[in-house]
Amino acid sequence: MPQDPLNMERIALYRLYDDSGRLLYVGITRDPKARWNAHARDKHWWPEVASKTLEWFETRKSAERIEKIEIEEGKPAYNRTFNGERRTELQNADAARARKDAKPAKLAPNRFDIYYRFPQ
Repeated sequence: MPQDPLNMERIALYRLYDDSGRLLYVGITRDPKARWNAHARDKHWWPEVASKTLEWFETRKSAERIEKIEIEEGKPAYNRTFNGERRTELQNADAARARKDAKPAKLAPNRFDIYYRFPQ
């Protein structure tokens, strides 16, 4: 049965590179500008991005299939999914960065220690 044209979703596969041409990240999205803005806010590595490429697909499934191949073969520096041992390295680096950036919690005084009195 042919696919209903109203249900077709164009999906972009994007590749992000540093200034030396090293593949940093591969992803898919319906809205590349919004996704890149999210990366710019959330990813410590975003300042390394020097160039981007886009490739459009008619279905999410086909974009996901190519994304998986690109990550497994290209070993982008910052992808976790489909990136084998690199996933563990990235998780450990993120955890270390989070510990370094963590702010000490402010402890509130225990009001029961201060105000509560036991009957005599």
